[in-house]
Amino acid sequence: MDKPVRPQDLYPDPRTVAEIDARLGAEWLLDLVPDERRIVDRYPDHPQWAAKLDEANERAVGRHEGGGRFDEREIWRLMARPSLFALRGANRRHYILDGIAMGVGIARRFAIAGPILDAGCHLGVTASVLARLLPNTVVGIDPIGATIDAAQALNAGIPNLSFVRSGLPWATDRRFGLVLCYDVFDHLTEGEQRRAIASLAELTLDGGFVVLSGLMLVDGGWAERANGWLSGGGLGYVACDVHGGFGGNPPDWASNPVAVLRKGTSEPLPDDLHDRTKREWDDYFKDYANASTTPRREATQAFERARRSAPLPEA
Repeated sequence: MDKPVRPQDLYPDPRTVAEIDARLGAEWLLDLVPDERRIVDRYPDHPQWAAKLDEANERAVGRHEGGGRFDEREIWRLMARPSLFALRGANRRHYILDGIAMGVGIARRFAIAGPILDAGCHLGVTASVLARLLPNTVVGIDPIGATIDAAQALNAGIPNLSFVRSGLPWATDRRFGLVLCYDVFDHLTEGEQRRAIASLAELTLDGGFVVLSGLMLVDGGWAERANGWLSGGGLGYVACDVHGGFGGNPPDWASNPVAVLRKGTSEPLPDDLHDRTKREWDDYFKDYANASTTPRREATQAFERARRSAPLPEA
């Protein structure tokens, strides 16, 4: 690339961001605050499953407090039920919205024609919206069988979308022009992270993009170690940003760092990645989000960045 990529140019136009938001609400019941009446109207058995999820959370916390690892597997299996995802997933709506918008923006900005992979797709929310907004083939992978079964059932009928049960590494001959790996690495050990990066690099076509999110990105020691893994896979740094804004339960301000990488480049992750992402929040997002004219549901990075993004080609 001839010049640095501005963070706002990784996003599509405001109309597309608004459409993503509308789809999350209509198709997945993901809103700024979960609407349990709507959830129960669509899924009458929701209360009994919500009770099971609370019990699973208590068991996981008990094991962790007893000195064991916080085991999320039972929780994620239960979260394969769409009503529970609508309830708990609302906590991460702002991250999901921004991640989808960035995926659409990169695909359009760089005219990506190859398939798109969502690694760690869960119910396929991100993959589903991408497949509806883009002409690309979209594939979602997740290691939890119940999740993949639910994703296939919930997204049946979308011709350019499919799901495979797999974690990372994924042994396949398929290759992708854009790979999204959101909020996965914070759940992996360092050895698993190293193997996952090698797999992501192998899965990416030359010139293709990998997008990672997670708090590990602003750990200077992690970034220094990860640069060796990235270099070994032929991945180089392109840009960084944050996802998030106003959301959660109870709603508050929070963000998650993001790094955009490209296959066939060699730029390492910058030492000041944390400062770069913080500047975007302080210099632009803060004033936008606190303005009286900004609806709280639109106080996310994608809505703000889209206002400053250079025009994108029509899909």
